[in-house]
Amino acid sequence: MNDIKETLTKDLKEAMQQKNSVAINAIRTLRARIDNAEAPILPEPLSLQMAGGIAGATEGLGSTEVRRKELSTEDIQEIIRQEIEDSEKMLSVLRDNALPDTECFAEQVAVLRSYLK
Repeated sequence: MNDIKETLTKDLKEAMQQKNSVAINAIRTLRARIDNAEAPILPEPLSLQMAGGIAGATEGLGSTEVRRKELSTEDIQEIIRQEIEDSEKMLSVLRDNALPDTECFAEQVAVLRSYLK
């Protein structure tokens, strides 16, 4: 596992123990974005196969498992930068419209920045 992902896991556990909802939300959002980036792109099946009388089913233990992409540290750093950029745009909208939770969102951006190297 990548060092950044290990750090995120450790930090999430600590934030949950401390009941730090700002850090929990920021870390979970970032982890979800990383997980989505690791998801493999699967080709569409050309035809539905039959296994055990069920269309599209396959037989055998692990026959539907697909290896996830392995992201480099640079890839994860880029995802963090993108998440910060998106969050800062949202923060700007919140501030411009004087919407509630602006400070909470600003704190989440600070948490995300702590993972940039």
